[in-house]
Amino acid sequence: MNRANMTSLVVSAGLVLGLASAPVPAVELDPGDILVTGVSALDRRVVAVDPVTGGQTPVTPNLTFSSPGDIEIGPGGAIFVADAGADQIYQVDAATGVATPILLAPLNSVLEITVTPTGRMFAATKNPEQVVEVDIDAGTTALISEGGFLFAPRAIEVEDDGSILVLDLDGLGNGSIIRIDPTTGGQTIFADDVALRLSTDMDLEANGHIVVSGDDVGAILRVDPVTGMVSNVTPNNTFSKPASVTVDRDGSLIVIDQNQVLRVDPITGDVTPITQGGLLFMPIDAAVFGLGVPILSCAGFDAPLDLGPVSVSAEGVLALQAEILDENGLPVTGGLAAPPVLETRFSHRQPIDPPTDATISPFFLSPGVLNNVPALRGNQFFFYGGTSRWVQGLPTEQFVAPGTYTVTMVSGDKDEYVFAPGCLATYVVQ
Repeated sequence: MNRANMTSLVVSAGLVLGLASAPVPAVELDPGDILVTGVSALDRRVVAVDPVTGGQTPVTPNLTFSSPGDIEIGPGGAIFVADAGADQIYQVDAATGVATPILLAPLNSVLEITVTPTGRMFAATKNPEQVVEVDIDAGTTALISEGGFLFAPRAIEVEDDGSILVLDLDGLGNGSIIRIDPTTGGQTIFADDVALRLSTDMDLEANGHIVVSGDDVGAILRVDPVTGMVSNVTPNNTFSKPASVTVDRDGSLIVIDQNQVLRVDPITGDVTPITQGGLLFMPIDAAVFGLGVPILSCAGFDAPLDLGPVSVSAEGVLALQAEILDENGLPVTGGLAAPPVLETRFSHRQPIDPPTDATISPFFLSPGVLNNVPALRGNQFFFYGGTSRWVQGLPTEQFVAPGTYTVTMVSGDKDEYVFAPGCLATYVVQ
């Protein structure tokens, strides 16, 4: 896709973006390297940061971009940068430093992008406020949702079930997170809180919870994807102006605060500096480089969970079974060093049909633990040749509170493989 050279980047509308500075040496990125974009007059490029030493290496020449913002890593380590000043999205070749525009036509003020494990790209824009899907190969866009609750999009992510999340300023002084149906474009606000008011970035943790850079409160926040309740990962005023938060492959959080890159423990909130200053004059966003991993699919749990929520007694065992397919559509029958695991979330304190109550704080059960009592064979699924299915028996006696529960099959190690889509179902304890 190298359709532009290093000294003159031309956007698809035919406008010269500007002259880049001297070429940079070829960069060989390692998995775990942190890629950072900058927006100052001295820092319109991509810089690689060593996660251990904090060493900094330019990936693209300075002045490569007009107003670089969001940076995302796609399958196979593809690097994408949104440039709102150029109304363009670029793909960066780390080996040459070349940034190639991928859009055939300008995308007005493209602020934020996200790329799924399967290579689907979505973007949020302003004037007009839209969410679009970007065909990376064709360079075209397709409208998904426009207007409605979209007021000032700040970040965009995609959940495991394909729903699109947009972090937004709601126009009433609060910040909000909007969930968008990727098929219909329907919008639902599920989180609305003053603590999110000036937030500029978000990312998804492995359990589906949302971490947000809380600029207004100087903290990293966590939002429950079911109730929308906001809690603190770090205390308020831990940071000066946290601009970006990214979930690293080990679950730790990479945070940009002014000209610093820091690591945050997602459990304790402890902060460890990685690097400061140097080539980073005004960093705006970060992404963790990693090699692509196989993408497995789990279309859904078998009967009866394929028909919607089922009711079980508080002393039963819920049989979970599903077929897993590889990237070629062939059944996966074993060979996974880290088999899929079961995650369980308590969604509602009282059985509601349909579930509508999102005011009660839920609790999330960590992988491997069911109310501190191990499930059958731990929380791992195992392949049963008799049915050619991956199975797990969930002892519902460990969940004594009446209500609705969500069960999800997730990767046992996202460095080995990921699910897209993944199996998810709900059941009700009477």
